[in-house]
Amino acid sequence: KEAALHFMPWSERQRVVDAGQISGRDVDKAAKLGFDLYPAEELEHTRLVRGADAAYELVLNRELMRLSREFAIFVMDVIATHGEINPTDHQPILFLSLDDFATLGERWEHKK
Repeated sequence: KEAALHFMPWSERQRVVDAGQISGRDVDKAAKLGFDLYPAEELEHTRLVRGADAAYELVLNRELMRLSREFAIFVMDVIATHGEINPTDHQPILFLSLDDFATLGERWEHKK
């Protein structure tokens, strides 16, 4: 009932997409993809990714039931924040659609 939301730099877009395609149930995906993890400050079980532009530590507020047949939808409370994002200093990863991503002034398509 806890999670971390990371804002990763544009340079990490391939590893971010790869992480989304690997189940963490069967594999240590952080180790497989070379992410360096460290303990969260407020969360008991969740670790944070070193190198993220920013990260939010989250706890479950409630699950919204029967809104999607494909996804569980959660409302989370932010209990700690890390990093500082100034949009002019960073190139955030923006999700456009299934395999299409963008940042300020650039688009990228994930090739399978």
